[in-house]
Amino acid sequence: MKQASHVWNKTFNTAILGWNFVRLSCEWCVYVCCSPTGTIIFSVHIDDIFSAASSPAKNDRFAVLLKSRWEISELGPAKFALGIAFSRNCSKRTITLSQTAFVDKVINHFNLSDAHPCNTPTVAGLVLHWLDKTIPVPPEIRDWQARTPYHALVGALNYIAVGTRPDVAFAVGRLSSFMDCYMPEH
Repeated sequence: MKQASHVWNKTFNTAILGWNFVRLSCEWCVYVCCSPTGTIIFSVHIDDIFSAASSPAKNDRFAVLLKSRWEISELGPAKFALGIAFSRNCSKRTITLSQTAFVDKVINHFNLSDAHPCNTPTVAGLVLHWLDKTIPVPPEIRDWQARTPYHALVGALNYIAVGTRPDVAFAVGRLSSFMDCYMPEH
């Protein structure tokens, strides 16, 4: 049914709010419950839930609540989701995020395996210009634009910048301003 996902979300949200969770107004897939026994925060993506709690016992109680209502599978600590790999070092109390597999997939998909690595996300001093739309684009450039998946590449780079690589965000933002008039230098 077309409405199935909406009905699931309403059902899930009603149950979660009944357990004293609050849905964040800025991010509707994130819920928080603060109580004297601790805090639990979780996010839901379709039917996957990632939770973090102030104690393992609090997280276990949350799993019991979910099991009381639905059949669930506990997969342990998160290792991979939405193209992002998670790595925890409990002794150092760190979590590392990586999109290496996604970056490699983008490199292969856009045939950039032979591209040269560089230390900066953009060429220093490079000035990019918008095309004068009153001047016709030469046919060889128009053919190149038709063969080049610029929009998909900039979209993939934007996901990488937002997910784990804020260092490339300025360059990606700059490239995204040329979505309707990109050239080979872009």
